Amino acid sequence: MIKLLESALDQAMEKTLGSIPKSKSIGISRDITYIKPSKLTSFMSSHNIPEDAQFDSDPDHEGMVSLVWDIKVPTTEDDHQRFISKRFELYAWTKVYKTLISNGYDRVGCNSALFKEYDDTSIYKMYMEKDFDRIARYYSLRFKRSFKQPQTL
Repeated sequence: MIKLLESALDQAMEKTLGSIPKSKSIGISRDITYIKPSKLTSFMSSHNIPEDAQFDSDPDHEGMVSLVWDIKVPTTEDDHQRFISKRFELYAWTKVYKTLISNGYDRVGCNSALFKEYDDTSIYKMYMEKDFDRIARYYSLRFKRSFKQPQTL
């Protein structure tokens, strides 16, 4: 099981790294509460506000009106790390499931209390630490060797 898991998780990491976004959208707003409607177009032009900006109001500041729009900015290394740690879990489950099922394992139910042992970690952390023994124990709670013949892909 360990070799299968290692291969599946390597594939999940490869897919994760290949899908890291290069940019992200951030919201920008500009208060226009005191701008006269006749001056709005020139205000937008002089402040580089795009024509597709939307009007917005803030319920916490009664009477305040803003223009809001999104801009694209490059992602940072911190953004990449957050993306990897979250997305890896999704790709890992899909790759592990397909790999184990196609190699003669069945998905089984288990007592969820058994997962308490893993509250201090994640599949991503265990993978980065190369703790494949612990990863195998984790997945053996969910998958058992089947008596049927493995499927061929």
